Amino acid sequence: MISKIAKDLLDKSLSNKFEGHDLHLVSDSFLGADLYFNLDEKTNITNWRIDIGNQKLDEERISLLCGVLELVSRLGIRHIFKVTFREVESFVRDENHLPAWENVTASRKWLNDAISTMVSSFGNALLLKQGVNLVEWNDLNLEQRIQNVSDILERVSPCFELLLSDNIELVSIEEDQILLSVGPSLLESKHFEVFMTTLLEYFQFSLCSTEIKLVAQ
Repeated sequence: MISKIAKDLLDKSLSNKFEGHDLHLVSDSFLGADLYFNLDEKTNITNWRIDIGNQKLDEERISLLCGVLELVSRLGIRHIFKVTFREVESFVRDENHLPAWENVTASRKWLNDAISTMVSSFGNALLLKQGVNLVEWNDLNLEQRIQNVSDILERVSPCFELLLSDNIELVSIEEDQILLSVGPSLLESKHFEVFMTTLLEYFQFSLCSTEIKLVAQ
């Protein structure tokens, strides 16, 4: 049986039926749950809910997911890069000296994977909200490549700064390899690979080439 705090958080989320949303995330990692968010101008979460539809409810895991969303909602969107299983499990405890429920640690790997998926999904959705201007990478000379990459960075930098507090800058382009300066908040993040993959997919889509590679420093 899950803790009372976890149960209350789960019930609150499932009963929150606000109309309209700014962001909708769905993934197999969320066990069939749909996540809905309203965001402020700095992309911080102002309201959120989970809809499980006709799926069987896994109370233990979905309540931990609710714990992640509640913490990120309270502490700001950047906390999604820092939140840990230990923090979430402690947050949903009824008593500080006791685990939230028996065998709660069995969900550690699943929750860590779900958080990584959330980072990727948030990043992808927010990048796409900045818009896309499609160009053919292979048709561009070096000067045009530099200009187009610079245009993309200018477009996505506000999103990047909101999520990670650092700016992102172009260092150089060598054939299909783009070298970026991204700052310590991303380089030192445990979600570095996840976010860089999301950013790479955005670049490859915008520049119509899967040959593009991103290198961060």
